[in-house]
Amino acid sequence: MDGAETGRYTADQATVVVTPLVSQIYAAAAELAELAEHLLVLQEHQYTDRP
Repeated sequence: MDGAETGRYTADQATVVVTPLVSQIYAAAAELAELAEHLLVLQEHQYTDRP
C-alpha cells in the first residue's frame, strides 16, 4: 500500500506538496512587506505635501 491508497501522505509526498506551498507563502509575505513599505513612503509624502 502506498500513501494514495491509505488516504495518507508519505513523508516524501508531503514534502513535494508542502515545499511549493511554503515557497508561495514566503513570496507573498515578501510582496506584502514591500507593499507595506511602499504605502508607508506614500503616507509620509502625503503628510509632508499637505499644507
